[in-house]
Amino acid sequence: FEERSMAKEGAYHGEDEVKLPSGAILLEEFVSPEEERFLIQWLDQQPWAQLAKRRVQHYGYEFKYGLRGVDRDKCLGPLPALFHEMGLMERLVEICGTEPDQLTINEYLPGVGLRPHVDTHSMFEDSILSLSLLSGVSFEFRRGVEDGLEQVPGGLSELVCATWLSPRSLLLMSGESRYGWRHYIPLRKYDRLRPDETIKRSRRVSLTFRRVRQSQICSCAYPQLCDSQQVPVPPPCEQEYVHETYEAIAPHFSSTRFAVWPGVREFLRSLQEFSIVADVGCGNGKYLNAEASGSPQRSLFMIGSDRSETLVRLAANSGSDILVGDCLHIAMRNECVDAAIMIAVLHHIHTDQRRRSALREFLRILKPGGRGLIYVWAYEQDCPAKTVEKWTPLDGGEKGDYLVPWQVPRGKEQDE
Repeated sequence: FEERSMAKEGAYHGEDEVKLPSGAILLEEFVSPEEERFLIQWLDQQPWAQLAKRRVQHYGYEFKYGLRGVDRDKCLGPLPALFHEMGLMERLVEICGTEPDQLTINEYLPGVGLRPHVDTHSMFEDSILSLSLLSGVSFEFRRGVEDGLEQVPGGLSELVCATWLSPRSLLLMSGESRYGWRHYIPLRKYDRLRPDETIKRSRRVSLTFRRVRQSQICSCAYPQLCDSQQVPVPPPCEQEYVHETYEAIAPHFSSTRFAVWPGVREFLRSLQEFSIVADVGCGNGKYLNAEASGSPQRSLFMIGSDRSETLVRLAANSGSDILVGDCLHIAMRNECVDAAIMIAVLHHIHTDQRRRSALREFLRILKPGGRGLIYVWAYEQDCPAKTVEKWTPLDGGEKGDYLVPWQVPRGKEQDE
């Protein structure tokens, strides 16, 4: 293990054999040079999708980077037959015990890498296999106290296990190495293997084989990195009456949500220019545009998130950064925003305990001294005959939990 390093010139891997985390196996020359040439020739004949810094291909299921996973209902079909024809699939099954059904091809040019991350636990089964072609690369496993490590020796911020993925090698990550460690490819153009040996990176193509988890629930022993255990499955009533309902009415709902509430505008206008602001539960994104702060010339960096994929797609028209996310597990770092708003969201969350969890998560992303604004519907209404008396108490809900009807006009797509 070595101390955390972000040196641009590359990390020194040392003379001794690297001890990988439990469950990680590195197999050199997993494919022959002839197989490597065949695979590259075939891949370059297929269409590539261009991301910001690399090109990708997806088979089986498309990997959606906003979700950090796949849409289980949209299978693209079986993996290409050539993996069976060349015997590669059988070799993979022999190693991991199950046949992958999702494949992502990444093309990395010199200087491009991967930020530290864990493949989403709830999306994929245990074994993750990565085949490196054309160029080798420095590869790191990282684990710190926030990842569940009780103590890091020597006062370091985290443990780092660095190894070298040579061309044509296969890395298997399973068990602890798959669930309990983040993996990382440093963003640099050179890798240092020894003090006197530096290797310049060239084009590298990686094939990452996974198997989609159909149960959607992971019960591993690493809850700090497990999305299934960090974000409990919502109660059935919340899933049905909130998540599924908003997906069904999203277009019509969005068409009725355009007016900016004065209190929200006043709050946004009071923030310092160039503040980073999170809109948790942004809906159709009406607060993400410049006009919401009261002046088109005023600059705020807005980041929106919402549980509804349909509303997120509608909100994308605002030009701000939008992501699909649950307010009980906001996909942002600790203390990373200057301000945050949560407008008409909290009352949709079932049980006092879950609402408190959402509040703690809201506060977690605020910088020290940061400001937050939360609006909720009130049980106490000026005209109960038009509100509470027309609402339906939720069976099994807590005091004050009601179902509020939403009428979609006839002729609308969601009217059924």
